[in-house]
Amino acid sequence: KFLAQAKKNKPDVPPGLYGCLKHASAKIVESMAFRHALSCAILMNVVELGTSTDILEEPWKDVWNIFDNLFAFFFALEMVLKLLAWGPKKYFNNRMNVFDFMLAWVGMLDMWVLHMFFRDDDSLGMLGVLRIFRLLRLLRVLKVLTIQRQLLVVIEGIMASLSSMFWIGLLLTV
Repeated sequence: KFLAQAKKNKPDVPPGLYGCLKHASAKIVESMAFRHALSCAILMNVVELGTSTDILEEPWKDVWNIFDNLFAFFFALEMVLKLLAWGPKKYFNNRMNVFDFMLAWVGMLDMWVLHMFFRDDDSLGMLGVLRIFRLLRLLRVLKVLTIQRQLLVVIEGIMASLSSMFWIGLLLTV
């Protein structure tokens, strides 16, 4: 009776190597440590995007390139782990995952594939449009809001008080 109950409560994990990978990736993806690491990576990526646009001197280009590669790797790893953990059907059922999937592939294409064929940024031509997609990474900050509930409450409070702040600012300028 105990074995029957244990089999009944056992998660639906396929046997073999795929089953082990699926189970391990599910543990990683659903852990709070992974969520916090993801939040930190997103925020650091936003800071890096902002600073890399302002500081364009030659020694810093290599630093930004290293950071871009690290972030592309991390977000690609997130995509692979979630696909392994949840499977394609559940993964693509979430709009944020579809957005992340697109950004991860654009990041990999931009950082790894295009740089093999085009060494000079100016020679990219029409493919430079992919650089515009890099700006979409800023929208990942919205993901942090869903992960960090306290931050979401603060942002909602600020958004609710924006109209009042506008009128206060207008009165102060008069």
